[in-house]
Amino acid sequence: MESAPEKINHMKITNLTSTILSVPFMMETLWPYGRWAGVTLVVVEIETDAGIVGIGESQCLVGPAEATRMLLNSVEPLLRGEDPFNIERIGKKIAGIGGWGWCPHFAGYALSGIDMALWDIMGKACGQPVYKLLGGKIRDKVKCFKYIHHGKPGVMAAEAGEAVSQGYDTIYCKYTGIAHLKDAIEAIRGTIGDEPTLWVDFNQTLSPGFAIQFLQEMSEYRIDIVEQPVLASNLDAMAYVKNATSSRVLAHESSWTPHDTLNLIKRDAADILSIDIRMSWGIVAAKKAAAIAEAAGMPVLLHSSADLGVSQAAQLHLAASTPNCILANQCLYDWFEDDYIQGGKLQFEGDCLPVPTGPGFGITLDREKLRQYHEHYKEVGTYLFFSVSPGELRTAPVPLFPTY
Repeated sequence: MESAPEKINHMKITNLTSTILSVPFMMETLWPYGRWAGVTLVVVEIETDAGIVGIGESQCLVGPAEATRMLLNSVEPLLRGEDPFNIERIGKKIAGIGGWGWCPHFAGYALSGIDMALWDIMGKACGQPVYKLLGGKIRDKVKCFKYIHHGKPGVMAAEAGEAVSQGYDTIYCKYTGIAHLKDAIEAIRGTIGDEPTLWVDFNQTLSPGFAIQFLQEMSEYRIDIVEQPVLASNLDAMAYVKNATSSRVLAHESSWTPHDTLNLIKRDAADILSIDIRMSWGIVAAKKAAAIAEAAGMPVLLHSSADLGVSQAAQLHLAASTPNCILANQCLYDWFEDDYIQGGKLQFEGDCLPVPTGPGFGITLDREKLRQYHEHYKEVGTYLFFSVSPGELRTAPVPLFPTY
């Protein structure tokens, strides 16, 4: 009979199950591509013959959610019989033999749940939190920004002022129109003062010349970080904006993979890089991207597409163990009233989220909440990042190219 260590040494993956959840925000928000009212995700559970079950979270980047679930189920035969510790091999197997390397964006969001579940298994098998398997903990808490919902400039300014009084020192808002943004920035800076960092995300919507003109015109209000002001594919334009303004340029859509990170650095096209477990197909690749940036003397920060439960915990373990993750990170966790994990939501301490310390990611599924939010999915369907009402479809803006 095998001892417990021997059983873990010979552990194999036996099964994958998945459950679709839809979780609403406390209030919907508006961004350049439509309204966003909640998140639809697939909770992934990977079982092993050692009795250890790992959990992950795959977010549905596009609808329908069944497409994400079907992708996860389709690669299960590639997982069965594999040692969950062989995470590089499994990733390459899915990308190559599975063919999903040809569809990196959709596949990354879907398959990241498998990657998380494997890390959760490894941590549980070792009896250690995942951050210890990633090089150890550099920080106990992960600093977050405060996202200011789109609204009337005065209302946005009041929300920003309240956030600063709560301890936040980084305020974030999105571009939805130039005239509105100018008024909002003026109101926000007038309320929060000169000290807090102000960060504006343009989601690729400006032309290079207009981006520079806008930032110069708004220089008295000091936009400290400008995220993806121009098309992600135009690294020369990114470099042009970076070198012509005093704002620090953050790459997001331009920095989806470690390969993108390398190209951005070679072209001197950004000051800060965004990393994400989903964008890069997993924790190992995100760490690789961060290491490439570190070698170039550049900071990184976490991207968020409104993480819940497992994904939020996984991001915290990643940030805690990444040396150059030194800035406030994207975090939309405060948009949710509830979570699907036992004990309810992770709790903020000022503008920080503490890193869970239990084995694996340090969280456990709440089966009743899982059932509740699965039922909600069956009622409302898939929450999309890019949603407009049927009546708006004919007149809705489609800013896939610069709007100015």
